[in-house]
Amino acid sequence: MVLILTPGNTADWVMAQECVSLIPGIKELLAGKGYDTDAFRAFLKDQKIKPVTPGKSNRKKRIRHDKSADKNRNRHRALLRKAQGLPPHRHAL
Repeated sequence: MVLILTPGNTADWVMAQECVSLIPGIKELLAGKGYDTDAFRAFLKDQKIKPVTPGKSNRKKRIRHDKSADKNRNRHRALLRKAQGLPPHRHAL
């Protein structure tokens, strides 16, 4: 496991390239919509990594992604929160 601490006002995708570069042999990357940027997708393509990231709702051209893999990402996230003793994530209404 790699942990990189950044200031709270740093967007996740800014450090994503560095984090991905630290882990050899990645074939697919499961990530949330926060990582849906053209620059990050181009980086993944250069590294021959398949992004399994849903596109943001404001994209002009829709991005196709593996919905079942995305569902599994959400399950893994919930299990990690549970293991850390955190309450389940709930969206504000």
